[in-house]
Order: sequence, then structure tokens, then C-alpha cells
Amino acid sequence: MPYFCYIAKYKIELLYEECSQEIVVSEKQTNTREYNLNTDASAGFNFGKIFQGFTGRLTFGKKGIVQTERSIKDSCVQKLYHVIDNIKETEGISSLRQSAEDGDLNGKLYYVYEGDFLIQRPYYRNPQTAEIITVESEFNINGNDYVLQLDCSVKNFSDLNQRGEYEIHSSNYRFFKREIPVRFNTVFMFLNYNSGRVTGSPLYLALFDDNLLL
Repeated sequence: MPYFCYIAKYKIELLYEECSQEIVVSEKQTNTREYNLNTDASAGFNFGKIFQGFTGRLTFGKKGIVQTERSIKDSCVQKLYHVIDNIKETEGISSLRQSAEDGDLNGKLYYVYEGDFLIQRPYYRNPQTAEIITVESEFNINGNDYVLQLDCSVKNFSDLNQRGEYEIHSSNYRFFKREIPVRFNTVFMFLNYNSGRVTGSPLYLALFDDNLLL
């Protein structure tokens, strides 16, 4: 089961809006709540209280039943899956390693890659949400060295604390000190390629390869 350490929420929201109706299906759920519709004042009946907080469309069932119908929003992970499906159907997603082997690292918008990433510079304090963290992974194809650099907004990492910081704890301490790499699977948006250096903006970073979304 993959664990998503990072999801680019703003990009995913924008791309989600572009998904075709065939891919994005809006679920609906009906909530049923029962009330005593006794209009006697002693019953303490108050329409304002009953309808307070209802955000969906109201429907009335049998006597004594008030039903609310609302659309259930997809979670961020569900939206990510929809977005990846849509990209596969429209733009296509290429393997970064295969593209490097083919000598074709320009002209594609989305790539998939899995490898060991190091943080570009060590952190000795909790990163703030306004900061950008760059993670990088080196790989070799046919004797040629490459490095993939991905720029990540701290606010899109999971497990932010209440002060808006990304918490450095025992599990990620050595990664943030740049002592050990972490293996990530990612689909990223291509930004630039120059002299073996690929720069991109990730849609997600996930632990463990389960072929995830592809």
C-alpha cells in the first residue's frame, strides 16, 4: 500500500477540473435524519435548528422524516488518481529512465520515475510552509550520469504540525540531515533538461513501488 508523503494539492485541483466527465464521477449520498414533526410548542420544535447546517438539497420523505442529499467530494488522493488517469488518456506519461535511454528528454510534459532521493541541503529545524524543498535523485543510463531535481512546496507535505511546519521527527530526521536517501515513486511535470540535469515539479511523492497509479 503506497504512502503519499507529498501531493501538489493546487496543481491537482486545477488538473482535476479539466478531467473528462467519463473519468470524474461524482458520488452522491443521502443522509436521513428523523425528527418529531409535532408542531405543539411544548415539543420545542424549531425549524431553524433543524435546517441549521444543512448544506445540500433538502427532500422530504414520509411523515416525520427529513432527508438531505449532498455530493461527496473526492479526497485529495482520489482526485490524484482521477488526474493521473486523465493524463494517461490525453497527454500520456513517459518513463524518465526509458526516455533517457532513448535520448529523448524534451517534448514530453509528464514523466514517471522511481529512485533514491536525497534532500538537496540539510535541515536542522522544522521547515516552514512557505519554503521550497528540493529533492534530487541521481541515476545512470548507458554510462551517462543524470540527476533529477524536484522542487516541493513544504505546505504540500503530509503531517504538518499546528504551527504550519513540517515536523522533523525520528523517522525522517536523518533524511532531513541529508544522511540517508528515501526511495520515492513520482509522476512529475517536466520543466527543463540541461547537461544531464532534469528539473521538474512533482504531482506526488510516494513511498513504496506498487506501480502505484500506472
